[in-house]
Amino acid sequence: CMSGFDVRGALSQAVALHRAGRLDEASQAYKAVLKHDRRNADAHNLLGVIAQSRGQLSEALACFETALKASPKMASAHFNKGNVLAALGRTADAAQAYRAAIAVQTAYADARLNLGALLHKGGDLDKAITVFREMTVAIPGDARGHYNLGRSLAEAHDAANAEAALRQALALDPAYADARISLAKLFADNNNLTKAIAEMDDVLKAQPRNGELC
Repeated sequence: CMSGFDVRGALSQAVALHRAGRLDEASQAYKAVLKHDRRNADAHNLLGVIAQSRGQLSEALACFETALKASPKMASAHFNKGNVLAALGRTADAAQAYRAAIAVQTAYADARLNLGALLHKGGDLDKAITVFREMTVAIPGDARGHYNLGRSLAEAHDAANAEAALRQALALDPAYADARISLAKLFADNNNLTKAIAEMDDVLKAQPRNGELC
């Protein structure tokens, strides 16, 4: 680093501009950091986030890869890389990037959710179920893992385990409307209309203005 330039302070200022939505200024500020510290992984990563938000996917991918060369164990850069690869349709590479993020940071909920969703969308229901089940073990207090596991198990016609997972999601977050709706659908699909109606009544009581349900 060149003397007289406060890299850390400049990076903090760049992040503040970024958070304020002043993306052009933030981008210039990150580039100023990189002039003085070419291997600054945070600056490369966050420049990639700006490029991605503007739909500049190839540029974003290059930024994330440069960040990872400088800091191979940067979980957020692996995650961001996975998101760009998924958007580019490079599903296998995206899955690998999400797994790399999880390997660095076990409790990376969004990486686990995105990996499961990617596999689910690609038609690999069994692998998606495995990923969501692993999430419920690694991050048991996150209702989203239980919800996605329950929804996927319902698709796999494993009604008993699907119900248990959805009930666990609701135990963690009683206001989780999507989990309750999925539970109602599970009962309806299995011809238990009394239970299905009871669950929908609970949703309507909690969200009386939810036009989607009326």
